[in-house]
Amino acid sequence: MSTRISIFVCLLFTGLILACSGGKAVKAPVQAEIAPVVPDPFLARQERIDNATYNHFVNGSIFEAIGEYYAAAREYAAALELAPRSSQIRYSYANSLYMLKD
Repeated sequence: MSTRISIFVCLLFTGLILACSGGKAVKAPVQAEIAPVVPDPFLARQERIDNATYNHFVNGSIFEAIGEYYAAAREYAAALELAPRSSQIRYSYANSLYMLKD
């Protein structure tokens, strides 16, 4: 009895699988070709900063996120000494000084 049920279940699943696939083999979708990466001219003009400058900037961002604006201003000032032309560091430094006003 259990053998007949097992055979019936196997045939049922096989029929169900064939019905869902339309009786045809399922083909894998064709992947589109990936376009080559075109360098952004804006990014090429940006100033590259070294690790020490980046560390000061990240530390300043962390201090600013937790509300320690004085410590953030010190870190941004140290970063500005190493990269005085960086507009992002200047903006962050000015923002931390503005927040100290309160």
